[in-house]
Amino acid sequence: MAVMWAADTPLTTRTVRERLNHPCPVTHGSVGHTLLALYRKGYLARDRRDRRSWQYGPARPLAEHLAVFIQRLVAASPNRPLTLRLALAVESAQPPALAGADLATLRHFAAAVLEKRDGFRYTAGICQRAAEDVTGDEGCAGRCRARAAALASAAEDIDEALAAATGRWDQFGAGGPLG
Repeated sequence: MAVMWAADTPLTTRTVRERLNHPCPVTHGSVGHTLLALYRKGYLARDRRDRRSWQYGPARPLAEHLAVFIQRLVAASPNRPLTLRLALAVESAQPPALAGADLATLRHFAAAVLEKRDGFRYTAGICQRAAEDVTGDEGCAGRCRARAAALASAAEDIDEALAAATGRWDQFGAGGPLG
């Protein structure tokens, strides 16, 4: 999605593949499959402007996407004001990074965390598909599989932290509506 939001015009599968910064080769089919999945989930819009290939673009701007996601996070809390206060005043050995922050700063922070988590998941999927597509280079395939596992684990860690912070274990992770 980062590639899509960074573009000022809709992109073809080929263009998205060219703009991806990936350690192993990614096939045209893997990118096309991912774009189709994102389209089916409502994250992308598509159009056949040249009558030959689909051109994809974000279904909504990044700021709007993040606003909806943050609204879902806050809505998941049984006590929204308390959740926001606790997020701003977490006790630790060092001064809280968000202490005294306003709601806009908190939203920015939450958006950054969630964007990172979504990026981990997206890249993990690409790495896994790349590992499956690599032929003849087991070293590269192994590196791609290891990177996919590490990224998926990082995304799960973020989900666990969000679930622990909100007390809503059913709302996060692969099975939840935000997963």
